[in-house]
Amino acid sequence: MDAFAEASRSLQSAKDVWQRAALTCLLISAAFNAIAFALVIANSAPSAMGWHPVPPEPLILLRFLRYFHAPVPVYPSSPLGVSILLLLIRAALGAFLIGGLFRMACRQLRGEPIRLGDLFGAGASFGSLYLYCLAIDLVQLALQQLLILFMTLGSALFFYLTLLGSLILIVILLGPLMFVVPLIVDRRMGLADAVSRSWNAARGQLGGSVLFGLAASLVVIAGAVACAGMGNAVAFGLLEAWPIVLAVALACGIWMVAAVPRVVLAIGVLYRDGFLASAPAADAPGN
Repeated sequence: MDAFAEASRSLQSAKDVWQRAALTCLLISAAFNAIAFALVIANSAPSAMGWHPVPPEPLILLRFLRYFHAPVPVYPSSPLGVSILLLLIRAALGAFLIGGLFRMACRQLRGEPIRLGDLFGAGASFGSLYLYCLAIDLVQLALQQLLILFMTLGSALFFYLTLLGSLILIVILLGPLMFVVPLIVDRRMGLADAVSRSWNAARGQLGGSVLFGLAASLVVIAGAVACAGMGNAVAFGLLEAWPIVLAVALACGIWMVAAVPRVVLAIGVLYRDGFLASAPAADAPGN
């Protein structure tokens, strides 16, 4: 993983900027998740839609294991309009933040100075980034609904198969499709062209790109736990164990702030070696 080693070295020259950027992304995402869960719960009717709090268990693990052995509804249902609105906003936030992070990486690896304001500078590519993030969110939503269904039905086998499908999706996005976002941000490509170019570039080293995706997926999973930990605690009715949930969320948040810049820069290093040497960026000086 030479890309990660070079990314760590590059990070040292702008460590404070990257840490502030990662922390900003974490706080924005966590705030959105808190608001989203509050809206879902506020617009749910437990008696009418089947959300019933489960009696407390002494350990969180026992509570989660219980869902695999009994048909217990665990999530509140929300009106379709609320769900669609949250989905659209989440995709917009994702496009905004991920575009900014990769813009920072491309600028730094090109030798340009970076600052926190660059995190908010990918607006010119927002359309394609939004479509990309929206497509990902729709697939994730479908997988999430399958997970909820199998949890309520007590089907452990299909639950784990769906969970495996979610992991495979993350690995693909961070492996063979890792160059989609930098191509959109740095080259101003359309979504279809960026997906095609990224897949073709990674296809010759598919094994290596999958291994890279597995390593990078650990950061994504930790970030998801950090951003949604407390919100999920509310949805699952686990507030009696809030100190444990909060501790896990904070630990994952610290890990995310430390690791996300390395993952983004590592992808940036691979992108630079494969693409930047052959053509200037769309937003480079003089273009």
